[in-house]
Amino acid sequence: AAGRHQILSDWNETAAPVPAAAVHELIAAQAARTPDAVAVACGDARVTYRELEERASRMAGRLAALGAGPETVVGLCLGRGVDMVAAVLGVWKAGAAYLPLDPAYPAERLRFMLADSQAGILVTRPGAVPGLTAPETVVLGDPAAEPGPAARPAGPPAGSAAPGRLA
Repeated sequence: AAGRHQILSDWNETAAPVPAAAVHELIAAQAARTPDAVAVACGDARVTYRELEERASRMAGRLAALGAGPETVVGLCLGRGVDMVAAVLGVWKAGAAYLPLDPAYPAERLRFMLADSQAGILVTRPGAVPGLTAPETVVLGDPAAEPGPAARPAGPPAGSAAPGRLA
């Protein structure tokens, strides 16, 4: 038993320094080092670190323009994949917290979760959950809902990325 304990102890010795940077800062640093390396692969979709960083920065700018920041919650009603990863990073870049909302959940449960969290912004896809809205709703892939040049703010808030078109 003592020998087995020693083996488990040795195998589990994985102590490593923990970086002081936030996850979105680590991703940005990786994008600077290896911009063309694949960062996210989901099904047939492949996104490089450069593309992921650009998408997350555009999302952060759009969310910040809608009021996302510290002490705010952004609901993310997206399936698993590149959009969800970019949206999570964008929320973090904007300084907000995110609430994952699985589109497969019953609509009533999702509405309750949004209301209970007091999320002021919802990011979703067209038709993901009919009738699911928040005070501000960003619909990915809907050109009518994406900001045009006149709708973009003049500049990003301090500490966030530049706003732009959503992925």
